[in-house]
Amino acid sequence: MAQNLIKLENVYFYYTKIAEAQKDVFDPAGLQKKFGITVAMTKAEAKEFKKLKLNKTVKEISGEEFIAKYKAIPDALKNDDDEYFLISVTTKATYPDGNPTPEWTYPKAYILQNDKPVESTKTLIGNGSFGDLRISTKESKNSGSLNVSLHSILVRDLVPYETRGDEWANPGQDDAAADVDVPF
Repeated sequence: MAQNLIKLENVYFYYTKIAEAQKDVFDPAGLQKKFGITVAMTKAEAKEFKKLKLNKTVKEISGEEFIAKYKAIPDALKNDDDEYFLISVTTKATYPDGNPTPEWTYPKAYILQNDKPVESTKTLIGNGSFGDLRISTKESKNSGSLNVSLHSILVRDLVPYETRGDEWANPGQDDAAADVDVPF
């Protein structure tokens, strides 16, 4: 059961959850948490990724769907076919009983500063940030297929994470108090 690392270069990051684990929406008991990221890539990169035959599906969406969900299409991804390619990769932060996994298993985030990667895992990474993704693969004990999990990211171009205010967050308070940002 050897673990291998695969690097996907020049991808765009969306819904990055590395600074803090989030509840696993597929856990009916609500005990489990995971780290995760969605990356957008070019058609050529998606084609190469599919050749790796991992247990990860490359999702293809239209430009209209991309804009509705992610708000903007990076210029480098724009194409005449109006097809955009995404994969989502996660790593467990807890065991099924809700107890945390060891911290050394958590994914890391690095930000390129002065041409050197600096570990910055607690930095919130905004949608549209650009860089490289490293995923780990491990052969499944039962099926023999390759399982994929989030290992680390290198952010080459950081889009700061922005929270948005919610007009209902502070009902009945003056405008200055209503401008308080509430994270979603």
